[in-house]
Amino acid sequence: MYSSTILAKSKNIINSYQDLFLGGNVPNFIKEIPEFGKCVYYIERNPNDKTLIFKTKCVERWERAKESIKEIINILTLNQPDIQIEFEPIDNMNEDVIKLDNSENYYANILISGGVDSICGANYYVNKLKKKIIFSHTFHKNTPSIKTIRDYVIDILKMPLSIIEGQFKSEAKFRNLSGNSSETEMNLTQTRSFLYLCNAIVVNYAYGVDKIFITENGPLTINPPFTETSTFTNTTNPEFIEFFNHFLDEYFNIKKFITVSLPFRQYTKAELMASAPNELLCKTHSCSRYYNHKKSCNQCYACYVRRLSAYAYENYDDDSYTPVDLILKRYPEKKPNFFTWNDLSFFKKNVNAQFLLDLIQFCKNIINRKPNFRLKYPRVMNKFRLIGDRELYYKDFFNLLERFCLDLMAGFHKLFQNNRRFQNDSYIVWQTYSHAINELIALKVLTPNFHEDVKNRILQTSRSITGDISK
Repeated sequence: MYSSTILAKSKNIINSYQDLFLGGNVPNFIKEIPEFGKCVYYIERNPNDKTLIFKTKCVERWERAKESIKEIINILTLNQPDIQIEFEPIDNMNEDVIKLDNSENYYANILISGGVDSICGANYYVNKLKKKIIFSHTFHKNTPSIKTIRDYVIDILKMPLSIIEGQFKSEAKFRNLSGNSSETEMNLTQTRSFLYLCNAIVVNYAYGVDKIFITENGPLTINPPFTETSTFTNTTNPEFIEFFNHFLDEYFNIKKFITVSLPFRQYTKAELMASAPNELLCKTHSCSRYYNHKKSCNQCYACYVRRLSAYAYENYDDDSYTPVDLILKRYPEKKPNFFTWNDLSFFKKNVNAQFLLDLIQFCKNIINRKPNFRLKYPRVMNKFRLIGDRELYYKDFFNLLERFCLDLMAGFHKLFQNNRRFQNDSYIVWQTYSHAINELIALKVLTPNFHEDVKNRILQTSRSITGDISK
């Protein structure tokens, strides 16, 4: 499929970034990057044609970066589907890359999603390091998170925000065109991050900024699949980021002209959340179904990990979209009730209980450091490969993953400790958790007061974040 055919279907969206250049001419070598991201995003969702013929005025740049692009797509799509890319020259213009003009002295461009990690990252760089930051966001302008992001970035932080439309609005169009919504939804986010970063390059060039930060916590950059059948993405995987940086070096033919990094890669979600005030956390969402529901569902892995991470350091009021938080505000003497997160029973569907059982089993295996870990979780290992002679980013990945699992188990403990009136699925989850903890204590892997140790470590780490994060 030709790129011109794809871009014609989203013409009014793909040109939204031109506002960044105040109506001036956008260099072709910049304009083509988000166009290419859009085409890859479309081709992945097209069940009928997996070949992209990208028509370009900068064919030498694309050919030079072709191998890195192939690696990026393979990492994101796990080699499925098999996307083929060819570059067809229109006119080879060979424009020179103009030196970045950062006259406003911006420190970095932070990709902001409205999630808890990106908001914590914004808080760190603006409020703690006092850096001048440009924020960018790829979304349809009428989505629920936009107002929150605008209010926080523009009104509170007093920093500029660039919104490049395209992801969900165009995704809906592409889904209809492909005629296969089930396949689209199954692979909903595989190449989304590639499109995000392609759009971010335009923002960086327009503002003259050479750094892009994705402020995701460490375990979720790896995004470990908690079961053998669960579907997870590689959207912030360190290997993907590494190859994206290779792509930029080759495309611009300048080393580190623009770079992407994961500055919070060595912290767990709980450690990152504990570094930010609650009045900030309540402005965020973490739900994987947020776009569809216009609110957090409290029934997906993302909601569970957020809530358990907050409870691990005894933060029972990390956001404001669940009735239990309102109850606690009015009656602080009441203990949090795990099974009243929303108006309906927390275990309305068996799948919710299964998610939690999966989390408990995964955490137990990691904490116990079973010898067959590499065999039991091969997809986790495949997400953390070697490039050259160095391990990507993490000096001790298993230590990080173990801290993450301890956080979740401590969260379970806080949720269960004063609630013994369980029924049906809730009883099964409580029983499974109790058996797992008792086994780990019997093996002397954990102490009976492990949850207090976890809480103290989270709070201590959060207090040291300012001095520890790489600049």
